Amino acid sequence: YSPEELRAHRDQWWDHCKQYPDEPFGLSLGVSFKEQGLKSSGEIHYYRLIVTYTNTLKEAHQSWKIQINFPVSVELDVRGFNEESVRIDGKPYKRLELESHKTVYPQEELAITYRNQEPFIEYKIDNSNYTSEQEVSWRFFTSNNPKIDGNCLLKELNEY
Repeated sequence: YSPEELRAHRDQWWDHCKQYPDEPFGLSLGVSFKEQGLKSSGEIHYYRLIVTYTNTLKEAHQSWKIQINFPVSVELDVRGFNEESVRIDGKPYKRLELESHKTVYPQEELAITYRNQEPFIEYKIDNSNYTSEQEVSWRFFTSNNPKIDGNCLLKELNEY
C-alpha cells in the first residue's frame, strides 16, 4: 500500500469507529474488491466483491448470515446468494443474502465470497457510475455476538 492508501484506510477506520462506537472489536469483517481483468475492457470494468470474516473471539460461532445491499442501478452477476428487492430510506436496492450453519472457530478466517469460485458477487462499473455517491451497505450476523454494520460509496469499490 502507498502512504496515501494507508492514510485513507486509517481515516476510514476512525470514521467507522465514530459511527459505530458500540461495535465489538472482536469481530472482523473485511470488504474489498478485485477487478476481473479478463472480462474488463477500456470502458467497462467488472469487479468481484471480496468478503472475509475472522472470528477473533474466544467462542466459536455456530452459524452466520450476511446481507449486502447494492443500488438497483448497478448491474450484478450473483451466484450462491438469495436475492430480493428492498427499499432503504426510500431508495431501491438489491439485497443479497447468504447464511451458513458452519461453525467458525476462534481465530479462524472465513472467505464468504471468493475470487474465482462460488459464491460470488460481480458488479459492472463504467463511466456512468465509477464516481457514484450511491452507497453499498452490509450487515453480518453470528449466532452469539452483535451484528456488524458497514457501508461505503460505490466509488470506493472500484479503480476505474
